[in-house]
Amino acid sequence: MLFLMCIAPVLPWRKASTELLSQRLFWPAWCGVAALAVAVFLGATGIEPLLTFTLGGFATGAALRQLVLATRRQKWRGLVGRANGGMIVHIGVIMISVALAASNSYTRSQELTLTKGVPASFGGHTFELTGFVEESDARRTSIKVDVSVDGGKSYRPAIHKFISMGQNVGTPSVKSSWSKDIYLTLEPPVKPTSDEAKIKVFIKPMMTWMWAGGILMAIGTVLAAFPGRRRRPTDPVSAPIPTASSTGPAS
Repeated sequence: MLFLMCIAPVLPWRKASTELLSQRLFWPAWCGVAALAVAVFLGATGIEPLLTFTLGGFATGAALRQLVLATRRQKWRGLVGRANGGMIVHIGVIMISVALAASNSYTRSQELTLTKGVPASFGGHTFELTGFVEESDARRTSIKVDVSVDGGKSYRPAIHKFISMGQNVGTPSVKSSWSKDIYLTLEPPVKPTSDEAKIKVFIKPMMTWMWAGGILMAIGTVLAAFPGRRRRPTDPVSAPIPTASSTGPAS
């Protein structure tokens, strides 16, 4: 899918020469190389995710090339219309694809036994149990723990026991950033009097990019719904072939 999204935006209407395609694919190809270099620099490994990152950069370069050309000709109106709104949707799809590849390939998890006031480390982060909270009402009883991440804000994973169901239901707590999400879940059994709690930590990279990609797809869909300004084709390869009726009788 990403490979087709690389090639399709640069194909002319009727036919393409090798020279024309090489010119149109030059900068998108360099975007793919740059994406691969950045991924390797950040420590990415594995053929499948690295191929996804490379094709994602390639496809993004192809979509951005079309948007740059459109905005040069028509300013901000170049973003409006079926074709260019579709390019924005393409970028959103690419962001989601890259985020899925990163999350599925590089998610890490670990169960930690935390003692109150004693930090534990995992994945370059520290986790410290700072307290317990017990709540109850007519429907359920809840036990929550406060866990400070990296010595800063506390997050509160919980276990709820619903009286009617008689079983435990966990509620995770999530620390989100542009590069990764840290999920904390509380593992039973929980004994507040022991000053200890078991938590499971999941570190998932690029989850925020999925939400950003979805928002970008929605924006592109709205822009694609409005009619764009029609223009005369200037590319000789894309221009329609004149017919005898349009050129007049031959002399």
